[in-house]
Amino acid sequence: MSKKPLKKLSCDDKLKAIKNNNGFQYDAMKAVEELTELSAAIMQALTKRNKDTHKDIIEEFGDVDFRLGVLRNYFDSKAISKRKRFKIKKSIGYLKTQKY
Repeated sequence: MSKKPLKKLSCDDKLKAIKNNNGFQYDAMKAVEELTELSAAIMQALTKRNKDTHKDIIEEFGDVDFRLGVLRNYFDSKAISKRKRFKIKKSIGYLKTQKY
């Protein structure tokens, strides 16, 4: 990685710098923590209908998105994108056949 000041790096390069600083175990644990918090917020939305959970879900979603962005740098990004395209195609197929 270049010696640019951190604030001048692209978003992807900032995520790589964070990954390089933290290490896999830390990043994986933080991702699991954030995923758990998102899961809890979504569960509250489903079970506590009188509570406005929209803000909580947005906050946790952003945290998860950030942590997965860091974690993605440990894996084959092209393979992840390929799998994502597969899931989208499969879901579109379900929509066409009204399985959803």
